[in-house]
Amino acid sequence: MLIPKGILPAIVGHAAKDKTRYALNGFLLERRVNGPRAVATDGRRLICVRWSEEPIEEWPMEPGGGAAALVREQVDGWKRLIPLDAAKELDALAPKNGRHAILRNVMAEETEVRPAEGDYVRFAGTDLEKWRTTKVRELEGTYPDYDAVIPTDPPKAEIVVNAGYLVDACNALAALRGDKDTPVRIQFREKGEPVVLLHGTAHADAAEGTVVLMPINLDV
Repeated sequence: MLIPKGILPAIVGHAAKDKTRYALNGFLLERRVNGPRAVATDGRRLICVRWSEEPIEEWPMEPGGGAAALVREQVDGWKRLIPLDAAKELDALAPKNGRHAILRNVMAEETEVRPAEGDYVRFAGTDLEKWRTTKVRELEGTYPDYDAVIPTDPPKAEIVVNAGYLVDACNALAALRGDKDTPVRIQFREKGEPVVLLHGTAHADAAEGTVVLMPINLDV
């Protein structure tokens, strides 16, 4: 599996920090018929990332072994649960500015049979000057059926807004209450009309904020 640089650090914030929820203290790497996935959840929020993969056969082989020892295969149904604290190290295997697009990926070895030394997954990255490999021991436990919580029926409403503005709006409302976990109410109206964000609960002794975001017209 070739994982584009940046995906793993982007999803780990959605994983559980509670050490008693062991299987949720990591992220899931999985291959489906329609491609690879990376998933993280803490039971209250979930992120599932899918991407178009570079051809695995184009992954460069290190002269004399090393990264070449990794199996360059795509195994349908392959899935591994990776510890949360490994995400940063794994992402760093891929160079920031690879000379070729495929180099801006981390390779995860997909094998149906686990190594005799233990349940771990091998990863590699290269800039064609240096080859870096590491192995990460899998987490134990069963990951939840995340497909069951991702809606598949058509949405009742859909409005496109600037992602940065949405983050800023939520952060501003949280700052007014001094609580990053404060509830936020999001109001949608007709297509083309502004999106309104409000505090989710009222407090007589606290400031009340209203943020208005103009939608993005993708039809222009």
